Amino acid sequence: MKYKESSQCDRWVFTNEQLAELRGAKLESTLRVLTQAQESSSQASGSGNGDTPPPADLAPPSLEEQELLLRYYGSKLQAICAELKLPRKVLGTCVTFLKRMYVHSCVLEVDPQTIFLTCLYLACKTEESYISAAELGRLSGMRAEIVLGTELTLLQGLKFDLIVFSPFNAIEGFMQVIQERAQIPGAVEPALLGLQESTADRARRAALAAADALMLTDAPLLFTPGQLALAALRSGFHKAGIKIQNPAALVLSPDEQPEETVHKLAAVLRSIDELGALGSATLDLEEIAAIDRRVKACRAVLSETSRKAAKGKPSGKSGTKEAIAAKA
Repeated sequence: MKYKESSQCDRWVFTNEQLAELRGAKLESTLRVLTQAQESSSQASGSGNGDTPPPADLAPPSLEEQELLLRYYGSKLQAICAELKLPRKVLGTCVTFLKRMYVHSCVLEVDPQTIFLTCLYLACKTEESYISAAELGRLSGMRAEIVLGTELTLLQGLKFDLIVFSPFNAIEGFMQVIQERAQIPGAVEPALLGLQESTADRARRAALAAADALMLTDAPLLFTPGQLALAALRSGFHKAGIKIQNPAALVLSPDEQPEETVHKLAAVLRSIDELGALGSATLDLEEIAAIDRRVKACRAVLSETSRKAAKGKPSGKSGTKEAIAAKA
């Protein structure tokens, strides 16, 4: 299947504005439920009329803090994939699953600490690199029942779309084209002419690392895999000591490079570079831990409210018995 014919292209590429709107609406609706739960709890305990400010632990996260939390769990997925020496297609798929999950959900509803390993479990199955939930649980310290018990929640969050195109395959494909054209005078810019295997290998490794950083951001939800791969390759060559003047020339022939296309591509790559810098930034683990504590405190209130609501509803069986009795 080609990328342009995929569900990823059709359903999982957004603008910054669309992502902000979707996430903002979901967080706002969840916060309304949280506020109602706090007021009900306050009134039930007789502690006030609901005007008392909530404790610090119940301060809900902002969208920016939610993204920090997801970057952290995305980096944990990358570390586990590296430790298990899993193929990069698994790495790309599981991190993409995590990003997609929280387009239409928020961390107050679904705990990323329990769902992130399920993303890896499902990615291994999807990419035919199967690892059992028991084995993942053993390696991570998480019970296998949690992984299996959250699989349906993840599938629903993904809208059962499991096809993922990541930039890693595109990087390898582009690099092969570049190496072939680098041996032809006039086919590439002078800095790449006669490209040595050792230099290409350094550039490839650096490009894959740049793609890893991009995958921790919104980049896979905003740009095509090819655009991400091209940005990562430009970064990789730069780290290998080769400055690319015209990135379009890396993968396009001269007749495929009209001025408008070159300018548009340059603007896209600048935006991707900004995200790459964000993904490469070191996370403050103390800040992450503080956000996580607040999220868990808020989620506990929501869970308790849901539990009480479920407890107050008549079960399906008793309802059926009452209906039969009424008919009799």
